Amino acid sequence: YAGEVHGEKSILATELREIRSHLRHISDKRDKYLSIIDE
Repeated sequence: YAGEVHGEKSILATELREIRSHLRHISDKRDKYLSIIDE
């Protein structure tokens, strides 16, 4: 049982990392877009 819980946690951690990098990518794109508009 403890092994199952640990497995679930590592899966969640991996998904969180993917979401974070995806969000960072989106905000980078937004910043570039806004800087183009501001010029």
